[in-house]
Formats: sequence, structure tokens, C-alpha cells
Amino acid sequence: MKKLAIFAGLVALLVVLPISAYAGFLYVDDDGQADAISCDSSTIAYIHPQDAVNAAGTGDTILVCPGTYGSRYYPDCGWTPCNCNDTYAPALIVYIEDLTIQATGTAAETIIESTHPCWSNALAVKKSTNDNVDSNAAPNGVSIIASGVTIEGFTLRSEYPGDPAVVGDWPNTAGIMIGALYAGDQNNLGVTNTTVKDCIIFGHSGIYNWRSSNTTIDGNSITIIPAAPAATEHNGNGIAVWDGWFEGTY
Repeated sequence: MKKLAIFAGLVALLVVLPISAYAGFLYVDDDGQADAISCDSSTIAYIHPQDAVNAAGTGDTILVCPGTYGSRYYPDCGWTPCNCNDTYAPALIVYIEDLTIQATGTAAETIIESTHPCWSNALAVKKSTNDNVDSNAAPNGVSIIASGVTIEGFTLRSEYPGDPAVVGDWPNTAGIMIGALYAGDQNNLGVTNTTVKDCIIFGHSGIYNWRSSNTTIDGNSITIIPAAPAATEHNGNGIAVWDGWFEGTY
């Protein structure tokens, strides 16, 4: 019986190990070169975190070298003239589950920011995400629409002065939005097990948690960016939490 138990344990081990073997590391450097230690070797790297997310698989770790990673711009919309909504996508949309996205340097020198002054329509978002996300999006610094994601060690920033899609010019953008691409998003109804750690965050809401559960917020600093004088809602909150019925702000 003991030999049988040991054999069964080995079979179980052989079944489990290959599942985790697929997890790997991807590197990002705005000058196109990176390694896990110095970020200055000849190792090939992606030049933007979104490109690394587009290439990642579930469970991967993305290591981001110091640099500023901004809004995504696609000047050719297919007609003339192209407007801001057609051509800009947010800096980072995370749609792959169980990703860890971590800065290799300090938060002050590793910046992910969306500063384009417009809403992003599905055309630009699809281009930015290799057709994996087909939706409008607010210009949040980072939007997370997958579960099990960790964001660690960045400056995250959205400095957009107002959201034209909301009547009354109520800004609803955030340095990082969890569980949605915009406040009111009905297509991405929350995620679970998100961690935001050791980040410097700027936004009308620093962190906007949309119908999401088991969110861990640890060691972050948040600066609220004032909106237009007429804006009174979704503004001035370090953390905003929305569960579909009640919005709590802190």
C-alpha cells in the first residue's frame, strides 16, 4: 500500500507540474532593451507594457524597466479626418488573468500614464490590444478587466480634465480602474483578487474599484487631480468603490 501511495503521488506531480511550467517572464524597456537585472543588455524587450500584455499568457510576469509609457496613438483610422477618439487608446489595459506587472526600478522613474484629452472608442482600443478588447474606454492610467492581476511599483497617472461621455462633465477616470474600462461599464462586470502595491497614483479617483472583490491595496500614495469647476461627481476621491448599488469614496 505504501508503494502504491508513493506511485500515485508521483503521477499527480507529473500532472500538476506542466501546468505551471508555461508561466514565464517578459521584459519591457522604452528603448527596446532589457534584462531582469540591469535593463541595459541586448536581450530583446517590448517597448510598451501593452505589447507585453498582448503577448503574455496566464500566470506570466512582466518586468518593466524605468521609463515613461504613455497613451497609445494610431493616426490612421481609415477615414478623414480622424479625431482624438479614433486615434488614442489608454496606456494599459490588462485583460489576461493572473499576470504580475512589476517595475524593476523605483515608482518615481517607472511611469504608466494616459494623458490624451478624449474618450477612446473601440477602434483604437482594438488596435492597442491586438483585437482582444472590443470596447470603448476611459483614459485611465491602467484598466484591469482580468482576475488575479498584480500591479507593483509604478507611478500611475490619468490627468484627463473631464469625460465628455458623461452628462454634466463628471470625470470618472482614475489612475487605476479595477474591473472596468470606465465607470458604468456593463461588459466587464468586476474582477477578483487584484493587488495594487507600492505605487504612486494620480487621478480624479486614484483607485476606482468597479464591482470587484478581494482587492488588496498596499503601500500606495494617492494624489487627487482636480477636475473642471462644474464637475462634482466621481471626483476628488482617493479610492472609489462601486458595487452596482452603493458607491463609497475615501
